[in-house]
Amino acid sequence: MGKASFLNPYVRAHNRLRDERRLSVPPDMGTMAIFYAVGGSSYSLLRPETEKAAFAEEAERVAEESKDKYARVRVMQVSDRFRVFNALQDPQVAGLTLIGHGTISAFYTGNKPPRWSDVATEVQKEDGHLKMGKIVQRFCGGVDQRDSITWGTFAVYDQRNVLAPIGQGIEDLDPDEDAFRPVYSHEVNTPRQILAAHEPYKKSNKPSSQ
Repeated sequence: MGKASFLNPYVRAHNRLRDERRLSVPPDMGTMAIFYAVGGSSYSLLRPETEKAAFAEEAERVAEESKDKYARVRVMQVSDRFRVFNALQDPQVAGLTLIGHGTISAFYTGNKPPRWSDVATEVQKEDGHLKMGKIVQRFCGGVDQRDSITWGTFAVYDQRNVLAPIGQGIEDLDPDEDAFRPVYSHEVNTPRQILAAHEPYKKSNKPSSQ
């Protein structure tokens, strides 16, 4: 397996959750949780109040578009990782949309940005589950580390339901909707397939912590 071997335990745990049918409710019975960043980030050229207003407006627009796919839609400002983790642990939440700053593997919240491996660990806890809806990463998708894996990879039942702008930067104002596309072409992916989905976009080979 070589360089893909670090993914083996995550793939095995994901397959176990699928086999055990530890799932959220389906979208037509569940909530789409939409999180948007507080603004004022050093990653933006916008004034903090402009950035915050842009993210809030984007969240409301996404909420309106989600109403015909989910039973409920909830919009929340996020300033720490715990609100996101609460949604990951709630089986009544069928999908998540994240708006703000990050990379393909990390969503920049106000404290200790959760990475893909944090998400995988969270959903694999004793009472964890996989989402039956979509996880949409509406933040930059830079693949900047050797072990960069898409944030929502191991949080969904069908990995084709992870949408992200892989390898692309995203504008704070009026982002290109075509950028938010499925990262994977298979419902369930092997470690090699997961790495292959990211390989064309990698900018460096330096290691990082998971």
